[in-house]
Amino acid sequence: MRLVGAAAIAGALVTAPFELAGAAAPPEPTYGTATVDGSAGEWAGGDAFGTLVSEETPPRDVASASLRYDCETGVLYVMVMAMEGESFLTTDPTEVYVRLGDGGSLVDATSGNDGSAPDFAFIGESGDTATGFEASAPVAEGSYPGSLRIHAKLPSDSGDGYDLVDLTPRYSDLTIACPLPATTTTEVLGETTMPPEGETTVPPLGETIDQPPAGEAPVVQGELARTGSSSGPLALLGIGLVAAGALAVRRSRTAAARP
Repeated sequence: MRLVGAAAIAGALVTAPFELAGAAAPPEPTYGTATVDGSAGEWAGGDAFGTLVSEETPPRDVASASLRYDCETGVLYVMVMAMEGESFLTTDPTEVYVRLGDGGSLVDATSGNDGSAPDFAFIGESGDTATGFEASAPVAEGSYPGSLRIHAKLPSDSGDGYDLVDLTPRYSDLTIACPLPATTTTEVLGETTMPPEGETTVPPLGETIDQPPAGEAPVVQGELARTGSSSGPLALLGIGLVAAGALAVRRSRTAAARP
């Protein structure tokens, strides 16, 4: 008789690197990394998070904002790109910033760009204007309701020469909840073979269990000999003697039962 069952189930946890997880779904960013280098080439439309509008009356849409968050380094990346026909002033660098709550700017155009957040770089800079900017800043994972502000200035014909622009709503919700690593579970199936009725087998150590006559305790091949300890050979000898005794008892009963 052959019984088939699960001999072992091994669970393996596989940690995959965090990659872009599809389109942004505000208030969450996409999850991935970026390089603050003054180029928008690596940014995809799926990173779009929100819209910047002018504070004039009536307000108009002037730029788009994209967000990524690197779960490995805890850095938030922001890319703002002006819409066609629009541009940002570069002459007042403290007025081009990203803020989270009331604690001041996370990063602005004075932060520099040395490869370590906070970093800032204008995109398409020409004279006193630019078509966009990139920025990065360390931000802890968590929920930030009504906290994210992205601010800049546009050149205008007004008396002060500029219009203010902000993310809409001006203080937007932001939630950073990194995806869990992927997990993989592997099942290893094995077989247990039962000997023909009336026969006794002594299988290799640790693989199967002898099936003794009814009413007698099973003889289990032990694991002691596998440990490499000095008691292993003695344990193996003892198990062999027990198995031999069980076989002798069986034969004795068989002989006694014959007419």
